[in-house]
Amino acid sequence: MFYLIHVDLWGPYSTTNFDGNKYFLTIVDDFSRMSWIFLLKHKYDVSMSIQPFLKFFKNQFAKTIKVIQTDNGTEFVNSVCETMFKEMRVIHQRSCPYTPQQNGVVERKHRHLLEVTRALRFQAKIPLQFWGHCMLAASHIINRLPSSVLNFQTPYEKLYGRKPDLSHFRTIGCLCFAKVLPANDKMMARSRTVDHMGYSEIQKGYILFDIATRSFFVRRDDIFREEVFLFSHTDITDSQPVFVDNLQASDFILQNPSH
Repeated sequence: MFYLIHVDLWGPYSTTNFDGNKYFLTIVDDFSRMSWIFLLKHKYDVSMSIQPFLKFFKNQFAKTIKVIQTDNGTEFVNSVCETMFKEMRVIHQRSCPYTPQQNGVVERKHRHLLEVTRALRFQAKIPLQFWGHCMLAASHIINRLPSSVLNFQTPYEKLYGRKPDLSHFRTIGCLCFAKVLPANDKMMARSRTVDHMGYSEIQKGYILFDIATRSFFVRRDDIFREEVFLFSHTDITDSQPVFVDNLQASDFILQNPSH
């Protein structure tokens, strides 16, 4: 576990993500095929993601990564990264020029991530400017899906030694009624309609997007309407969201809600 990791950078994408990112960095553990995604604004931000990753997993798993496999991109082959690898006693193993198959593990992971990201986005009609958030959600899902490479275990199970709990899964892009924090005014709404955009890796909750305020936040105890996709009724290309006229209030009325 964590003897070898495969790392690659994807981008820049022609459409900047909602929060300004144009790249994503993928790290794949060779043993478990568990993957981690980091959204980046700039190509040279790579080292600022790899170093905390190495330190965190040394503390988390009491294991030291010994080899990092990358291609010959300048984001990996530079004085900053080489100094970092040397200080952390990590061997930097690079692919030969024009042989992407030597970094095939992460290349295949990229293809899988992009396929799932497209599927999530198209199903819920999520605007392209949220491709990064869909990518993070795709990674969370893929890490919990059986893989033929792992004898139909999941990467999560291979890494942690237990099956993942899937009870928290909800359809990405679906309508969610998020509880509003307690207020003194008894006449104020107790929930607001938001969009489910993924799963927080640092808090036990869902990543939600409020179209009205154009802001993200994390909540746990929410009510979902997984058959309703809020973005399909909303245009957020302008600075202020515009709702389509044919959307009826009855579309958002709860009928037999369940957690």
